[in-house]
Amino acid sequence: NHPARRLATIAHWMLDKRFFRRLEDWFNKPKQARTAMQEMIELLGSYPDDFWSCHWSLKGAAMRRPTLLMGGQRASDLVINTILPWFLARIIQSGQEDLKKRVERLYLTWPRLADNQSLKLIRRRLLKGQRCDWIKSAAHQQGLLQIMKDFCHHSNAMCEQCLFPEVVRSLKNNPPS
Repeated sequence: NHPARRLATIAHWMLDKRFFRRLEDWFNKPKQARTAMQEMIELLGSYPDDFWSCHWSLKGAAMRRPTLLMGGQRASDLVINTILPWFLARIIQSGQEDLKKRVERLYLTWPRLADNQSLKLIRRRLLKGQRCDWIKSAAHQQGLLQIMKDFCHHSNAMCEQCLFPEVVRSLKNNPPS
């Protein structure tokens, strides 16, 4: 979505005195990942706004139908990349180790995010471009992106002198216990 819509969304969050309390309530109520996702989409993007519900940008024409300020994919991106890590950092700092499992469960079971150029590139390099139906969660995707950061960003486009195949072989020969 357009950056101006994102700013409008953030402005609504900051004006909502209960926003962080609502985030905490969402987190503290145990639920399955799909239910959590639906609730989070509602929490992040459901602010009524006469202008932004009907416009993509400041100068854009009005849309035929109103739409949420933040859609499901953007909300999921925020949860995986920002909100769950934020909860984890707070939990670790406060010493509430029992809540750590809840963050981990949500993270590991969160449905996969929208495909993007980085994921397509890593699949092309490592998996011959296959769609990979075994990638079922956002955590799987994040793992592929971490491999890309750790290995592909330190190698050329031809993957010459890439250490990843060596790491995989060593794990295959000496699996962790």
